[in-house]
Amino acid sequence: MGITVKGIDAPALADFGSDQHPEAKPKITPRASDGHDNGWPSGDDGAANGQDGITGDAGFSGQDGLNGGNTPPSIDIHITTFIDGFFGVTVRGGNGARGQKGGIGGGGGEGQDGGNGDGDVSPGNGGKGGRGGAGGVGGSGGNGGNASDINLYVENPDNIDLNNVNIAFSQGFKGGKGPGGRGGPGGLGGRRGASGERSTGGSEGPEGAAGSVSGNDGSAGSLQIYV
Repeated sequence: MGITVKGIDAPALADFGSDQHPEAKPKITPRASDGHDNGWPSGDDGAANGQDGITGDAGFSGQDGLNGGNTPPSIDIHITTFIDGFFGVTVRGGNGARGQKGGIGGGGGEGQDGGNGDGDVSPGNGGKGGRGGAGGVGGSGGNGGNASDINLYVENPDNIDLNNVNIAFSQGFKGGKGPGGRGGPGGLGGRRGASGERSTGGSEGPEGAAGSVSGNDGSAGSLQIYV
């Protein structure tokens, strides 16, 4: 026989879906300026190289974890019947939820295409692909709930052996920091002029930072027995 009083554990926050991220940056257009073979003795105009792609946006920030529930602020329990054997009293605050994981970073933009060549003037190189955006910052952890005081009144002391009363008090525990999100994909490299080969693609963005704080554990109360 026994009594159990528990605060509600905070529900976990679902991670962002794979399709929940900033839009990829656009390709830089139009292509870089073309070259011109002006013929001797005039100087030639070289074809311009393309610009590097635009860096992606950072992923969405995670929400802070929810707090665990407290037990009622004060509970009075009256025992009026005979207790045979162990009598357990368990009081626990609800656990806080972990902060939400940050979202995936946005994709980097495609590099600009290089300018076309002309005669003896070579085409320009395409720009490097843009780096992916950083992953989103994780949310902070929720706080654990409090386990409040319990007052146990034994109406007839002969009804219970206090040595057989098993007491378990525990505060709710903090949720912990949400991890940072994955970096976004790098953009394609731009093409060398005249639809040539692509330049180097952009790198994946860096992982986002974890949440700023883990939350706090709740506090544990006490049991008072009155006979």
